[in-house]
Amino acid sequence: MSAATLAWRHFRLERRMFWRNPTAAFFSFVLPLIFLALFGAVSDAENLKIIVPGIAGLSVMATTFNALANQMTFLRDAGVLKRMHGTPLPGASYLAGVLGNAATNAVVQVAIIVLASRFAFDLGWPKNWLDLVVFTGGVGEHSAPVRQAAADGLGFLGVGLDRDANRRATGDRDLEITSPGARVRAFVVPAREDLEMARQVRALLSP
Repeated sequence: MSAATLAWRHFRLERRMFWRNPTAAFFSFVLPLIFLALFGAVSDAENLKIIVPGIAGLSVMATTFNALANQMTFLRDAGVLKRMHGTPLPGASYLAGVLGNAATNAVVQVAIIVLASRFAFDLGWPKNWLDLVVFTGGVGEHSAPVRQAAADGLGFLGVGLDRDANRRATGDRDLEITSPGARVRAFVVPAREDLEMARQVRALLSP
């Protein structure tokens, strides 16, 4: 059985496990709608044009962070990931299933929020679904294969990476890695948490 087939089967398993957890489904799909209803009741149309994308972005970040950070850390500490090496499932197929599940939830979340804002508050459809992709953080800055895999999955939105520029990007400086002809620009940007902390301390200590 090929690695792609195993990844597909594990993706289907992740989907079944997700829907068997009502709490996860509630926080992924219902809670953003509650936020949208609350903010929509006290905001005008102009403010909603900012609030709705913010809720969509917050939902996607919460879902992917929970799936790729909290869950993977928990599975590692519980010894599940170590036991996975004793099964016929390759690590890449396992990770692809987890990533696919998180990406599916993110797409569904954005679709629900866009549709709800359209029909509940009469907001227009998004004109440009994607204008810019930024890779940052430890993996985003330093892993060219992860960036390439992410871009390949977003190819239908017009994302494309220049393979040579992607390989050269090491996270030591801002670098555009967009491929010629791609509709969406892509950058690798160092996170620089130290600089942001210094700015916050300076603002706090300034008279």
